[in-house]
Amino acid sequence: MESASNTNNEVLKLLYRHRLFIFIFSVIIVICCGVFSAPFFLTPLFQSEVIIYPPATNSNRMLIERDARFGSDKEIDEQIQLLRSSVVRDSVIVKFKLYQHYDIDTTLSEKKYKLYKVYTDHVKIDRTRYNSISISVLDKDPVQAAAMADFIVATGDALRSSIIKSKLTEAVRSLEKSLFELSFSTDKIAEELNKSYGKPIASGTTFTKRNSMEQLKEQLDLKELIQEARRNQRTANLELLYFYESKLQQMSTIQLSYDQALVGLNNQVPSSFVISPADVPDKKTFPVRWIIVLTGAISGFFMACLLVIVNSRFKDFLSSVKS
Repeated sequence: MESASNTNNEVLKLLYRHRLFIFIFSVIIVICCGVFSAPFFLTPLFQSEVIIYPPATNSNRMLIERDARFGSDKEIDEQIQLLRSSVVRDSVIVKFKLYQHYDIDTTLSEKKYKLYKVYTDHVKIDRTRYNSISISVLDKDPVQAAAMADFIVATGDALRSSIIKSKLTEAVRSLEKSLFELSFSTDKIAEELNKSYGKPIASGTTFTKRNSMEQLKEQLDLKELIQEARRNQRTANLELLYFYESKLQQMSTIQLSYDQALVGLNNQVPSSFVISPADVPDKKTFPVRWIIVLTGAISGFFMACLLVIVNSRFKDFLSSVKS
């Protein structure tokens, strides 16, 4: 214990004797940090940030009703993936001519790799702790930083709208085909029922085009005919009536889905809710000179102390070897 205390005292005395060297060395490091963090060595970068919430568009009904709720966790993750996608990235590269802006040599074979790396370093898209999405852009031009952030949001919304519209278009075509195929069998059964009863009791495919009162009347009449067929044990008619009833239910369900998809296709897809728009920054984000200088001062001090101790130990070692 006493030996360790003596060793510590010796080290402190050693450092005190070389205090001038430690001071000068630390000052030199501080000056170097100050000089090399100046704008002519490190290009100042400005940060612009947009905070958004994606809208809830996870179903056709929500889309049709233009639901104003924020998106769920799944939709937030989907929107982040869209914003990070190569489609958005490449659109930004073309729009802002980033090869020239970032001084990337286009003759290099790895030009895309270098550009994508610089883009990834300058553009950050992350979920915040409040379940919003942050799009931050670092750039030497503050105006371009804000413009890029806004453009990324707009392009992400356009991409999401395109995907949703594409899915709705496929749904409309599929439902149209289903309705077309179902109409033949429905009309055939309706024709058989009308012929069997000798009067028009089944409307067939025109059922979905009737108003709600006419549809309700036909359904009630159909229920009465089913009960009557049960009482009279008319098995053939009963099977036709049940089959026709199931076809009407299928047609109504498909027609409802078709109408919803068609309305959704004609409606505008809701855009992201911008909570905090991109502002043109008036203060640089990088480099933070005082942090660089402070880090340099601390590092310089400990480095100088280490040099003094190592030098002293080396001299002691040489003396012991000579003796």
